[in-house]
Amino acid sequence: MITDRSIRLAMLFVIALTTIALNAQDFHAVSSEIAQRILASGRKTVAVTDFTDLEGRPTQLGRYLAEEFSTSLLSNAKGFEVIDRTHLGSILQEHKLATTGLIDPTTIRRLGQIAGVETIVTGTMTPFEEYVHLTLKVLDTETAQLVAATTYDVPKTKTISDLIGPEEPVASSVASSTNEQKGTQPDTPTKMPPAVSSDEISFTPKGCRNTGSSTTCFFSITNKSEAAHHVAFEWMTFLVDDQGNQFQMPRITFGSGDLIPDVAMNLSIETQGNVPSSSREMNASLSYQIDWGRKEGKVMIRSIPISQR
Repeated sequence: MITDRSIRLAMLFVIALTTIALNAQDFHAVSSEIAQRILASGRKTVAVTDFTDLEGRPTQLGRYLAEEFSTSLLSNAKGFEVIDRTHLGSILQEHKLATTGLIDPTTIRRLGQIAGVETIVTGTMTPFEEYVHLTLKVLDTETAQLVAATTYDVPKTKTISDLIGPEEPVASSVASSTNEQKGTQPDTPTKMPPAVSSDEISFTPKGCRNTGSSTTCFFSITNKSEAAHHVAFEWMTFLVDDQGNQFQMPRITFGSGDLIPDVAMNLSIETQGNVPSSSREMNASLSYQIDWGRKEGKVMIRSIPISQR
């Protein structure tokens, strides 16, 4: 007997299937775009590494999305080969080489030599309230140059939310999310300073995290000009906490440094030395070069909140 309730359930089921199909179709369109760029570059092999959070850590959601993207890319592979991720993982494990979204040029070249691939696809994820923002980059393993890049917003369905888990805080609330996970409240409300723009480049602070052994500050760098530029951060970059402690020559991670217009790239700066647990804010002085010294600049971003973890 067909009831109104059974009809409603059937309709909800159809809607759910339609939503899944649309999301998969959008993801397929992204992989198709990337496939065309790889084909146009003339490269014959590509590998998809685990997607990571903004700190470069592989996550359950990152592995799931990387697997889905790899499968979708394979269906669009015309003229190049997609390396099986399981095989890639075995090779990397054997050589004790980790792959994350924040890898330096030396690691990229070594990855290419060991795995026998010409290009790699990396991805970083930023969870928001209604979606997960995914930034994809295709890098040449020999030169570490950017071959292609794009972004995609993954709708935050129940499945995606379950995969995110409690260890991945929602963007724009780094410190407060960490304290909520620990069951404590921050001393003061978390307020991120605004982005700073210089030389048509936008520097957006994402927060700092003190692990006890080191403190890392995170930024999103976006090229606002109409042309691609190479940006490198110099040794004069330094951090100063709200107690006046200065940290010179920090460890800087900025991928290949190639910025295409309107595509954000993640920057992380890690202190060489312990930051006191009583420090609540960090000030960053970022010194940079554009296009291998054609232009030099410096920006100061003050009062970046530090979360304790």
